[in-house]
Amino acid sequence: MTGPHARVLILGGGDGLAAREVLRYGGVRRVDVVELDPGLIGLARNDPGLSALNGHAFADPASASPRRTPSPGCAGRRRRRTTS
Repeated sequence: MTGPHARVLILGGGDGLAAREVLRYGGVRRVDVVELDPGLIGLARNDPGLSALNGHAFADPASASPRRTPSPGCAGRRRRRTTS
């Protein structure tokens, strides 16, 4: 990482492994993780093996509480089949 990196956004990093790497940098003050699958975040927090792998990244005070954020425009959207 180059340049200022006090705040970091991780998209799809529910396993916490990317957060673990980002939190190694001394200048990082906040990490936001956006994950579509809340089950993965729960697993990363509570599974002893995965939690050990991610260095307990979600317990770090710099990690903002991970949350499931629905993607605008995708929720409830279906493709229409067209026939020609």
